[in-house]
Amino acid sequence: MIYLQHILFALFGLLIATCSGPGIPREALEPYLEGKKLYIQGDLEGSRQILLAVYQQTPHFSQNSYLLGKACYFLGDYAEADAVWRETLDRNPHHIDSRKWLARLHLQQEASTSAADIIEKALEDSSEDPELLILLARTKIAAGDYGAAIQLYQRAQLFEQQLAEARIELAEIYQSFGLREKALPELERAKELLDQESPLRPALWSLLGALRGDIP
Repeated sequence: MIYLQHILFALFGLLIATCSGPGIPREALEPYLEGKKLYIQGDLEGSRQILLAVYQQTPHFSQNSYLLGKACYFLGDYAEADAVWRETLDRNPHHIDSRKWLARLHLQQEASTSAADIIEKALEDSSEDPELLILLARTKIAAGDYGAAIQLYQRAQLFEQQLAEARIELAEIYQSFGLREKALPELERAKELLDQESPLRPALWSLLGALRGDIP
């Protein structure tokens, strides 16, 4: 129990360090977490009011302003969401989540050229992010460039293969500890992700057969 408490305290400390960052007063963290809680619960207006107050006091708190932009977006205040995300990126150009949502907003407003510019900038930091690749593919479709869109979707699909590999290896760990009930769901999810020609399929079927007690 004492060991578990130490872990929980360490995780809480990591949360504070991650959320606050350099120059963020700790007193801003508590209202931010309250605003995030209201956002998750669906109280978007209540969340916006709290996050806006934090934003006015600590505008360089990127996670707060990013979430404030999302609250504004889902409340239909697109101009405010656009402004908040742009200001977030002015202060923290590498905040990829803000770039993704700003790009979504521009796509929704049929401003595919500006959306593409936003995504291309984000890809400089995360060149194989499947979400960014899918968003960029949508801008190509809007521009009528279906060949480029297909290539981007194909690149994004590579992430599914990596995710499947991670699930297979996680299942192997579970199996080594006799946790069959945890291993099988991971393998079933991996099976859904893999294409028919994947070199991972033999390992997947072998492990499934061992866990089920048969040979598929």
